[in-house]
Parts: sequence; C-alpha cells; structure tokens
Amino acid sequence: MERNAKGRFKPIPQGRKTPKMLEVEKKLGCTLEEDFYKYYGDKKWGQKRLAKRWGVGRNLIFGKSLKGNRRSWTQMLNLPIRP
Repeated sequence: MERNAKGRFKPIPQGRKTPKMLEVEKKLGCTLEEDFYKYYGDKKWGQKRLAKRWGVGRNLIFGKSLKGNRRSWTQMLNLPIRP
C-alpha cells in the first residue's frame, strides 16, 4: 500500500516555511529568522520567551525529537540552537 502524504502533517521541504509560520510572520511583521537572531541569538531571550512571542509551543520551534518525520522550525530553516 502506497502512503499518500496529505493533511496536517504533510512533509514540508527543507528551507520552506509552514502555513502557521507564515501566518505569524504576517501578524508580527517580521520573519522568524530576524527574531531568532535579534532576540535568541544575541542571548537576550530564552527559548520560552521567543516561543511566547510567536504564540506557539517551545517544542514546535526548538524541539529535537518530534514524532515521526516531523521537524521543528529551527530544523526546517537550519537555525543554530545555543547549547
């Protein structure tokens, strides 16, 4: 049986953004990459505060082990995570 990927967890190609990410970017008026480097990259904010600004769970942005083939936003966009 061939599996046809449809619906909510449809695979997103590397470097592309999810509809939710695009929706929040439009609402905030900036991109995730800009906020990521401005606040998280400069060590002004932690993961929790950045996720709260974006209105999503911390695991969605920074999660390392999501179920199945799901990837976090930082994995999709190849953004570095602080140790």
